[in-house]
Amino acid sequence: MEFSEFAGLCQRLQQTRSRLKLISYLCDFLKNLSPSEARISTYLLLGRPFPPNSELRLDLSWAGILRVINTLGIKKKNIEAVDAGEFAAKLLEEKAIIPPALTLSDVYRYLEAIALSTGKGSRGKKQSYLKELFERASPIEVKYIVNSILGDMRIGVDEGILLEALARLSSLDLEDIRRAYMFLPDLGEIASRVISEGKQGILNIKPKLFYPLRPMLAQGIDDIKELSDNISRFSLEFKYDGLRVQIHKRKGEVRLYSRKMRDISLAFPELLERISSEVRADSAILDGEIIAVDKRGRPLPFQYLSRRIMRKEKIKEVARDIMAKLFLFDCLYMDGKVLVDLPYKERIKRLNEIRGGLSLAQRTVPKGIEDATSFFKKALDMGHEGLVAKALDGPYTPGVRGRCWFKIKKTITVDLLIVAAQWGYGRRHNFLSDYWLACFDEENRKFVPVGKTFKGLTDKEFSEITKRLLKDKVAEEAGVVYVRPGIVVEVAFNEVQRSKTYSSGFALRFARIKRIRDDKSPFDITTLSEIREIYKRQLEKR
Repeated sequence: MEFSEFAGLCQRLQQTRSRLKLISYLCDFLKNLSPSEARISTYLLLGRPFPPNSELRLDLSWAGILRVINTLGIKKKNIEAVDAGEFAAKLLEEKAIIPPALTLSDVYRYLEAIALSTGKGSRGKKQSYLKELFERASPIEVKYIVNSILGDMRIGVDEGILLEALARLSSLDLEDIRRAYMFLPDLGEIASRVISEGKQGILNIKPKLFYPLRPMLAQGIDDIKELSDNISRFSLEFKYDGLRVQIHKRKGEVRLYSRKMRDISLAFPELLERISSEVRADSAILDGEIIAVDKRGRPLPFQYLSRRIMRKEKIKEVARDIMAKLFLFDCLYMDGKVLVDLPYKERIKRLNEIRGGLSLAQRTVPKGIEDATSFFKKALDMGHEGLVAKALDGPYTPGVRGRCWFKIKKTITVDLLIVAAQWGYGRRHNFLSDYWLACFDEENRKFVPVGKTFKGLTDKEFSEITKRLLKDKVAEEAGVVYVRPGIVVEVAFNEVQRSKTYSSGFALRFARIKRIRDDKSPFDITTLSEIREIYKRQLEKR
């Protein structure tokens, strides 16, 4: 299929507000593709050119893209545009196109070549491939190539819309396609299987070793007393300030995956050895948390652990300075049996049977609210974040923030995106240090601001985050740098207030950044409905 047809689809999607029409357009387009074209189209539509567990990264900023456009001999004009892709298209609207016409596969091969260009001289290679791609593309094709590279498609299509389209295309119930996506969190692969295998191919999808599932999520609540009416049906576990990790084991082979589904095994060689020798199952998928500890075994902040994740060399030397401890808390798969539909109390029983000498997350089943409050205090006194309450009869629902898991912390925190930043004053004049924070409005499928903050980071962190934000800059006006959404931060605050200042309708009072969450993607952040729920609970308490 020619790429111009994909660009035409994107134009139609961008011009409609009807959810049903969006789904109809997607179905009509996808049904005419080959399996590989369906996979490619899905990645590009989401603005994520590669599979979620791929190590490929384009590493192209808007500034880098502009440099390539300038090499085409285009003179700058006064241009008004709503996004980077439209700006690029308007810049190139009078350029000649070098035949032959681009296909979907052509564009994807260029993107793969850009991502595979690493090491010395890689910047020049990337720009060369991108220049060649732009020379062969029409302005409208350039628009959607640029927006997909920058992860900012603005066509109204998200994971939910695509799942509905794939359900209709395969004649499946939406819950069937969602369940398949829980086990195989790669929409490109799901789309490919719909085209190649149809309904039965989707129904046959099961958890697969060394292909990570999306982790189950917990809803935040303000106080342990909110569980008081049903406290006896919950198990309480320590909530650790660490790295969520999914463990896949088959015989002697072990791999660790982050919640972003990245393979982080190389960062923890000592844990791989222990898991291989201790876990008493030929094959297993386990859920757990890694924390950094000092030489006395006391927990250290998450930032210590992130140093290990970022290191590429001398891992064993770093491991001696920053020790890691693993706590297990769930078993999703064991020796060919899928366990996610079993109640939590049964999964814990299986985990106990196979964990060997590995530690479990400290837990208790409270007899009442006093017992639960005492356990909460114990967690805080030991330096942990709080508790996670888990329904004893609840299943494991990958990727879902349901009513079976609740996180209880000493302060309220949410995960938000930095969507813009302002230059600081005084000693921070060289830093972008006042951050605009956004949650995800799931109804209108966009990020909406809920406040600003300049509190919580060290000077070193201000410096590092400034470099990252400038790399993702898409525009700058009156001292405000607007960025491609990518950096997730955990934000603590005192309360949610109604606000006419922000389009979300809410503002966080006394917001301060607790930490940068590089282990989370923009699609893991707090939703607007969750912000509304926190506000509602505040009113009920008053």
